[in-house]
Amino acid sequence: LGTNTTASKKGALWIQNAAKHGDKVTYQVQFATPGTYYLYMRFTMFESGVGAAHYLNEDSFFVPPDFDKDPQNDWPLVDAGGQNGGYTEGCCDGAGFLSIPEKGGGGVRVNHSAGNVDADGNPLGSDFWEGTFHWNDLLSSQFLNPDTQGEPSLRRKYEVTTNQVGKTLTWTISNRESGLAVDLWLFSTNPDLMDQYSQAELDQVLLNSGSNPPPVLPQLSISHVGNTVVISWPAEASGFVLETSSTLSPPNWKPDTSPSVIVGGGRKSVTIDLANGTKFYRLRMP
Repeated sequence: LGTNTTASKKGALWIQNAAKHGDKVTYQVQFATPGTYYLYMRFTMFESGVGAAHYLNEDSFFVPPDFDKDPQNDWPLVDAGGQNGGYTEGCCDGAGFLSIPEKGGGGVRVNHSAGNVDADGNPLGSDFWEGTFHWNDLLSSQFLNPDTQGEPSLRRKYEVTTNQVGKTLTWTISNRESGLAVDLWLFSTNPDLMDQYSQAELDQVLLNSGSNPPPVLPQLSISHVGNTVVISWPAEASGFVLETSSTLSPPNWKPDTSPSVIVGGGRKSVTIDLANGTKFYRLRMP
């Protein structure tokens, strides 16, 4: 933890029981590209003695509404109990970070909040956590009251404007309950990392762990040519499949059947007729 924080620094952040917002840490972040950034974290859970049967009394914290904001004071809606739009918890299947989507599962979450194993013998509780780190995306609490606290079950995301690029921004989190230990925060423009990658693949891609080099993380480029658009990506990004959907509410991703060609500069491209209507595209590693 940085020196200019009010964090307790006694082991894992929030492992010491404290009042709501009684323990805070402020990070300094900087972005090279504007855009919408979705929040992920790599973390583990520890039983802090509050509820030995599960982790549901050690599983929540607050995030800020924006950069350079305080999660305690700067949300538009704050109720008398100090619960507000920044409240994020691990509970339950709907929005909790203790329920983790699996690769290719379409967002279906597996609950790891209580018990040691499920009916099939898969680890759920202490065998799954207690020093073993996992990735997950983050949503607002499913228990928020829209009238007094903010919208429930929404993806945590932050907008980075052109004016913010290259500038040092602060990002402050504060405690509600003890037991969460975060190894890494990730701001990514990709909203679907949990569906596209397994836990081991995320470690390899983002931490470069293991003996094999991480796969290339390609970016799509698009250009307008007459009545068509050309979508391209690095040809060296083997294993990635171009997918398309006609909507994002919700998306219905399917492999794009347009023929691809290798063009100059080592890029693979497809040409799309504008008469086909609105389409959204992404690259995904099956």
